[in-house]
Amino acid sequence: MDLRGAQERGRRPGEHSEQTFDFPGSTHLWKRCRCGAWVVGRQTARNRLARALRRASEYCPRHRHDPLRRQQPYRSQLLRGHYAYYGIRGNARGTATFAYYVRRLWHKWLKRRNGLRRLTWDTFNAMLRRLVLPEPRLAPTLG
Repeated sequence: MDLRGAQERGRRPGEHSEQTFDFPGSTHLWKRCRCGAWVVGRQTARNRLARALRRASEYCPRHRHDPLRRQQPYRSQLLRGHYAYYGIRGNARGTATFAYYVRRLWHKWLKRRNGLRRLTWDTFNAMLRRLVLPEPRLAPTLG
């Protein structure tokens, strides 16, 4: 990732795939900071996000008939673990996206239970106020 090389070739940093690379589960790319300078930004790699969502999705059909109080701790642990690893500065959108899709998956599979076929989003959100899932956050940094 050479900023000067990208500018000399007439491209903006991050415009082509040669300007990005994946390293431990994050895609590193050029971004503009608030002051307008170019900095190396990090976001959750697509393949890692897809893998995490696939694992969350595999849990749902097997446990959809379990009591909700027994399903909630798994989802909380899943979200806390994701935030701990991917909750780095500059990746707030990635962690929020993961949290959104985990909630959508849970809603989807709860609607397939006999008693909850008409589970609306209002009802689901009221349920989430009782069965609280952690909100996206940055992981604490060392040092």
